[in-house]
Amino acid sequence: AGPNPFYCSVLDLTNPGAIQWFQDQMQGGIDLGLRVWMYDYGEYIDPASVFSNGSTGEETHNDYPNIYHQTAYDLLTAKDPERVKNGYAPEYMYYVRSGYNGSQSNTWSVWTGDPSGDWTDYAGLPAQLSGMLAAGLTGFPYIGSDIGGFVEFIKPTSLELWVRWSQVGLLSGTMHTQDGGTIILGPPKTHICEWPQGRTTWRKLAKFRTALFPYLYNSAHQNRATGLPLMRQHILTFPEDREAWSQNYQFMFGDSFLAAPVIMESQTTQSIYLPAGVEWYDFTSVVLYDVQDGRFIVQYSSLMKSSGQFIEVVAELDTLPPLFVRAGSIVPSIDSTVDTLNEAQDPSVVSIYQRDYLLHLWAWLDSDYNAALNMYDGSKFQVSSASGQGTERVLEWKSSDPLNRIHVIQMVISPPPESVSLTSDSTTIKQVSTWEEIARLDNEDQGTGMWEYLYNARVLWIRYSGSKKDENVSVDIHITGTQ
Repeated sequence: AGPNPFYCSVLDLTNPGAIQWFQDQMQGGIDLGLRVWMYDYGEYIDPASVFSNGSTGEETHNDYPNIYHQTAYDLLTAKDPERVKNGYAPEYMYYVRSGYNGSQSNTWSVWTGDPSGDWTDYAGLPAQLSGMLAAGLTGFPYIGSDIGGFVEFIKPTSLELWVRWSQVGLLSGTMHTQDGGTIILGPPKTHICEWPQGRTTWRKLAKFRTALFPYLYNSAHQNRATGLPLMRQHILTFPEDREAWSQNYQFMFGDSFLAAPVIMESQTTQSIYLPAGVEWYDFTSVVLYDVQDGRFIVQYSSLMKSSGQFIEVVAELDTLPPLFVRAGSIVPSIDSTVDTLNEAQDPSVVSIYQRDYLLHLWAWLDSDYNAALNMYDGSKFQVSSASGQGTERVLEWKSSDPLNRIHVIQMVISPPPESVSLTSDSTTIKQVSTWEEIARLDNEDQGTGMWEYLYNARVLWIRYSGSKKDENVSVDIHITGTQ
């Protein structure tokens, strides 16, 4: 590849001895501490070659990726039989770029190969989004691309392209950059962190991705149960809406978010189709971002009842990509202070395990004041209209959490009420003066809850200790001044 190509051979994996030898090499890497690797190539088979089982390269070409992937799959799954038995991947994984019919059963993650660091729709950023959505339709649940591209020709990847690609990466099955690459002509390859704006934007996107871990993990369990990928072409979600599934570059990101990232150069607005028969909230245009701790603070936007229409939104370079939330959604997230989802070696780095007593929940009620979430760990959350007439209404929030976490809720209520008050028979709950008290990090709640309604943001903040297994916590939300 590139200006200095090299030649190499492929292993004859129809020979059992070659399989064992190759697994021994991978085991050597594992013994050194390797847990994840890019499992490159697998598609370059010379049609004139002859394999040990007597097949020709032409006959074996398409199936070779399956043999190649299965070799690693068998090695890794044998190391964690209990996790595999329970439907989980082992504590090791690889991601691939080649494949054929059946590859879905022996790969956990895919990337789109070596993209060009440009805006072309045949090899650049738009092509990667098309490829990821197409792969999702064929049964691959987690697909990513080399953010920023792999191959650069004459013009190096610009900050604009890096940011737009990072926004797409945020919404992909995997979010990863590519430090290496092929330079055909011109200056050395760039990286998003070379620009101050690139670093701050990358941090914002990475913080949002990290915060959404329980949402992503919920989607992973959903994939195991139903086969739905994380990136869902609209035909999977809105099969009756032909206009929806004719949109090539927008999709559902899990159950709740409609995503329409910008993939064209010099574009600062985005036209988005809102599928018919669904109520939506604008997320990106109103959400606030706290630069200090990386927190995302939910804000009110008008509830849109779509009959199937296009709307145009601003899509600046330093924001999240255009996102809308399906009304009736409750999105789980982790605390913004978490730096890593792994065990932290440096005491200054905050691990998810240091904040596992906290669960944040972002709720957007539909026009009937309903929203619900069932999580992979058995937790259940629901808000519904319990009673009320005219301008007075009582909403009931119910939750059951076998992990007994502290819940911090941001709830958008549309249209905004004139007044709010909360009562509960299952926990003591008091009004406080700031949302910062509700979002604090200590875990000494001891059964006491608190709440505050932010009239400027039109968002209700609630904090309370979770229930024990098989017990519910119920909070009544009294609102007046709505229809």
